Amino acid sequence: MIEKAREVPDVVGQLASDPRGRVSRMYRDLADRGERIVSGVRRSAPTRRAVDQVGSARSRVKAAVTSVGRVVEATAAASRNAARKIG
Repeated sequence: MIEKAREVPDVVGQLASDPRGRVSRMYRDLADRGERIVSGVRRSAPTRRAVDQVGSARSRVKAAVTSVGRVVEATAAASRNAARKIG
């Protein structure tokens, strides 16, 4: 950690001497690193399992919403019929 702290003035000096080129290279390096990390996460087995689980959960929720909607419609129709018979 102390060694890293000692390198800070040198890094700052390099940035000051060629700021545009150095910053461009740093940005490109960080972008490449980010792409490698994202690619690895996307290909990982845990990520694939999570995506599959989300897909099946979405299907189950959609089916549940459909079922509840049908029950609500049936209950409303039954209530209307009962009200007609009474009223």
